[in-house]
Amino acid sequence: ITNKGFLTVGAGGALTVTQLPEQEANATKPTFRAVLDHDFSDDLMAYVSASRGFKSGGFALFAAGTPPVEPEILDAVAVGLKSDWLDSRFQANLEAFYYDYTNQQVQVIRAAGAFNVNAARSRIYGLEASLTAVPSGDLTLRANLGYLHGRYREFVEAPIYLQNPATCAPTPQRVPGPLQPGSLTCSFDASGLEGLARIGSFVA
Repeated sequence: ITNKGFLTVGAGGALTVTQLPEQEANATKPTFRAVLDHDFSDDLMAYVSASRGFKSGGFALFAAGTPPVEPEILDAVAVGLKSDWLDSRFQANLEAFYYDYTNQQVQVIRAAGAFNVNAARSRIYGLEASLTAVPSGDLTLRANLGYLHGRYREFVEAPIYLQNPATCAPTPQRVPGPLQPGSLTCSFDASGLEGLARIGSFVA
């Protein structure tokens, strides 16, 4: 990746070239996916998979001269099963997964510009279930359920946006007073913080 400048189209179609300090960055990483499955019967199959994903880094056009964002690497493991019951009148598909991110890319907004930063490390794991029942030829019931747990293992300069009036010191917080236009961007250590999500749906 080479960063030299960018082109802006102004009013009336005028072209403006903004020159940036020349920067270069190279990153390579092998990716893979391996799956092992086994049919225990005609109606029951289990599998396990391991894979690695790679998302390239890049430069921030609105922060010339800053170091490039490091590539994001995702190592993922999944275990699941697919099953048919009651002469295919009921199907149950289940999966448990574990995602381990290194240099996870997170979009932040600074100086009215959006760009990515690295959140160092994070971990996500969860469960998914897909259920289908066919009580009769005219009725099909489907349910999709999920559990998701995410935690930043390391993110020492996580951004937080506070409506003005606010302060970053000694800790990011709102201060008394009527609301003012704009917001204040502060940083805090999000290492160890977790998010939890449960998702469910039911369709007939």
